[in-house]
Order: sequence, then structure tokens, then C-alpha cells
Amino acid sequence: MWPTLILSTALLLIATIGAVVMATRRSARPSRTGGGVRVTGACGDTMMLELTIARDRVVASRPHTDGCAFSRVCLAAAAELAAGKTIADILAIDADQIEARLGGLPHDHRHCAALAAAALTAAAEQHRKNERIHRAVSEQACTR
Repeated sequence: MWPTLILSTALLLIATIGAVVMATRRSARPSRTGGGVRVTGACGDTMMLELTIARDRVVASRPHTDGCAFSRVCLAAAAELAAGKTIADILAIDADQIEARLGGLPHDHRHCAALAAAALTAAAEQHRKNERIHRAVSEQACTR
């Protein structure tokens, strides 16, 4: 019974990872404008993430990485976790939540979840910065 359960769980995990990898490969590469961020880890993997925010919630994301399959699935999971969330909610997402979303990661690839969390944080902070600039420009234009 245990070997069958372990085998079926492993096959399900492989199928899930494969589906996420294929979905992220089909996604378009984020543009460098419009709040996209680029984060590079010590391992050399680079993650790019662009968030589209409407009514203070994430309505779309464009993840891309040049890294390994674990980087791809971690960034895709991070983007899924961000969907529908506010900036404050996104800032609370950490590597442990990303790893839990994937059902765990091999020890030597846990840094991929940390890098994905860093990309999410950077994208949220970039959005806040853009909002402050937009607000300041709007206020300045109104006072003229």
C-alpha cells in the first residue's frame, strides 16, 4: 500500500510541476517598463516579475525566469499566491508559503522560493514607488 501511495504522490507532484513549467514557458517576457522588476540570486538565476494592479489588487502578473525548473515553479507559485491580493498582502508572502504551495522543495533548491519571494517584494515595492511618483506628479499638476 505504501509504495503505491508514494508512487502516485510522486507522479502527481511531477505532473503539477510540469504543468506549471509549461505555463510559465508560454508566458510572455515582462517588459522593463510599467513596474516590472528583475532580481538575480547568488546562484545566477534571474527572475523578472511584472504585476498589474487595479483597485488595489493584483489582477495579472507576468513572471519570467532564466533559471532552472525549480526557479520557474517557485516564481509561478509566487505569482499565483499574489493573484487577487493587495500590496500589503503580497509583502507578507514569504519563501515558506511559496514552498508550501508547491508541497515542498529539495533542500538544495529552497533558495528558489526565497528568490521568488524577493521578486514579489520588489514588484510590490516598485508599485508603491510608482504610485507615490504618480500621486506627486498629479498633485503638482493640480497646484499649477
